[in-house]
Amino acid sequence: MAFSEATREEALKRADYKCEKCGKKLSIHSCEAHHKTSVQAGGQDCLSNCQILCHNCHVETRTYGQHSVSYTHLRA
Repeated sequence: MAFSEATREEALKRADYKCEKCGKKLSIHSCEAHHKTSVQAGGQDCLSNCQILCHNCHVETRTYGQHSVSYTHLRA
């Protein structure tokens, strides 16, 4: 499962275009959407379960790589 583009964009706006862990400035192309509660644990693909992180902070999460999706491949 993955967050929709609209959910990702709304979460990025909510985070003021910054990583919610370290504060690094992000764009829609450099952010990674993280499930606060993993899909395996019943987490949903909704705004309240979406955390915007930079790649380095995302890698530090204990669930990184379990259905994680990076959006760095998108181009404007």
